[in-house]
Amino acid sequence: MILLFLGASGSGKDTQARNLVKDYGFLNIGSGEMLRLFIKKNNSLGRLVKKYVNCGNLVPDKMFWEVVSAYIKKSSKRSNVVYQGFVRKVSQIEILDTILRKEGRTIDKVVYFDLSVGEAIKRLSKRRICPRCNEIYDLEDKKPEKPGICDNDGVRLIQREDDKPDAIRRRMKFYTSNIEQILAIYKERGILVKVDASRNIFEVYDELKNKIGYND
Repeated sequence: MILLFLGASGSGKDTQARNLVKDYGFLNIGSGEMLRLFIKKNNSLGRLVKKYVNCGNLVPDKMFWEVVSAYIKKSSKRSNVVYQGFVRKVSQIEILDTILRKEGRTIDKVVYFDLSVGEAIKRLSKRRICPRCNEIYDLEDKKPEKPGICDNDGVRLIQREDDKPDAIRRRMKFYTSNIEQILAIYKERGILVKVDASRNIFEVYDELKNKIGYND
């Protein structure tokens, strides 16, 4: 099954994708993490991508294509894959479709994690991440055992540049101006399902499994 996860930053897409990885062997490919890994290469394209990501701006389509196609090609042999955050404006729908077609793949379901922008911003302001293992923490709902330190490897947690207030506001502006058109297209295709992302992690996961047919 090929899934595309959509939703505001902070809606829990990555958390739920990791649940599917753990329980059902899905491969999780998130556009944000993918771009950050690309930035770490520190080549000319990586440095250019960094300028967009750290400011909370969308990476231009041509650049997006170059980065995304390499990662999707690597996942072409996996039977169960979650792509999360790949489509952030209408023009990127065709980009993703084209890349997948080249690998003989197609999206089975698009899952929209429905969360208000206000709640998403509130969550993001409390989010911290381990720069080594990429474990995500919440300063209220998922605290590390030792304040400011990752439970997995003892590394000090950070707040990503794109989770800081100015970058969040810019990202949300892009999100709200595009999401309804994107959802309408996938709804017309008959592959869109919605999940109420305002509830706790376990309730969201139960609804997600029901909506994609993985209810044990």
